[in-house]
Amino acid sequence: MRVTSPGEGPWKKNSGQVVSWDCVECSSDEDVIVRIIQIIPYFHDYREVFEDYGKNANTGHLDFTIGEDWDENSQYFAEVSLKDNPHVSADGVIFGIEN
Repeated sequence: MRVTSPGEGPWKKNSGQVVSWDCVECSSDEDVIVRIIQIIPYFHDYREVFEDYGKNANTGHLDFTIGEDWDENSQYFAEVSLKDNPHVSADGVIFGIEN
């Protein structure tokens, strides 16, 4: 599995973005979970700021909006995993946001 978007940004708050993925070993009948994860550097921790479900694990995309309350001093990444087997997953590139 591989996550091909969103790119590095920085992306504007309230802007529409797309998480895209493909997975050679996955079936188009399988569903995925799409998450946007905030990196919290001072605590070496992560926080989920968005979660939704997508269709077609083989190749697909899901729209999301950068939240107005997301911290522009943090970094984020997209994570896509199989709904029925979360061990099959991939992370996208780290991206930033701005006002």
